[in-house]
Amino acid sequence: MKIILNVLFLIIILFFKLSFASNFNQSQAVVSWNTKNLSCQMIFRNDHYQCSVGRSGVVENKKEGDGGTPIGTFQIRKIYYRPDRINPAELKTDIPIIPLSKNDGWCDDVHSSEYNKPIKLPFALSHENLWRDDHVYDIIAVLNYNDHPAIKGKGSAIFLHVAKENYSPTSGCIALEKNDLLKFISQFSKINEITVRKIHDRGRRDALMVSHDAPHRGGKVLCVSLEIVASVGLETELLCQRRRCRHATIRRIDDERRAP
Repeated sequence: MKIILNVLFLIIILFFKLSFASNFNQSQAVVSWNTKNLSCQMIFRNDHYQCSVGRSGVVENKKEGDGGTPIGTFQIRKIYYRPDRINPAELKTDIPIIPLSKNDGWCDDVHSSEYNKPIKLPFALSHENLWRDDHVYDIIAVLNYNDHPAIKGKGSAIFLHVAKENYSPTSGCIALEKNDLLKFISQFSKINEITVRKIHDRGRRDALMVSHDAPHRGGKVLCVSLEIVASVGLETELLCQRRRCRHATIRRIDDERRAP
């Protein structure tokens, strides 16, 4: 009877945890860069997208020109698109969309008062041209990184844009395959957020360790585990029932604890 009650208790926990995870997945996209195999993945509303980040991976202290994608949580300010290549009807979102023109650029010069702002060309100081021959900037979702106010030297032009065919690293942006990006934008709202993080994957064995705070003698063991991926990392709940002991352990493994 105790075992049945224990399992019912775990089912209740599972229900609430899955409800939390569902609400979390509905409101926030998570970009995870794996420091072990250098892979990158975005998860949003239970969809998994391959993506690429900066050539230096994801970084905590972003600096101009370091090639890193900043760690943090961001919203999309606006979306630029190439009107000669993208049908605006494909961009089904409540985020403002703006057609690009051939004289659109973005200032990345730390000495300019226009640093990390859109500009019109010609422009005398260092900048990016947003009208490119390749397809990387066919769609540009501008993230609200270092823009209110812009701190000179902390990084500029952090976008979500179209990935190259081989998902090669960016200069600091996040990149998705074009169709994935269109699908993501169609589900993403101006109130949603994108969280960028790094993970240190050591595998399931590290996450499924069970500890008991008292010795046990004999009896069968019933262990049921639940894993939930959230922005803080991997959380594992284990509920163990022995003949003479009932003990629940929650082990949280966040990025800091998993770091080598």
